[in-house]
Amino acid sequence: MTPTPTIVDTWTPRALATLRIVAAFLFLQHGSAKRARQGATG
Repeated sequence: MTPTPTIVDTWTPRALATLRIVAAFLFLQHGSAKRARQGATG
């Protein structure tokens, strides 16, 4: 009998992938703002 995957087992890889994409976007945004000498903090 194979155990059925739980919601956590199903959604953990998807949540981690989404977190990686958001983190990459934030790093890219910060780096481009720094390079262009623009941004919220100046």
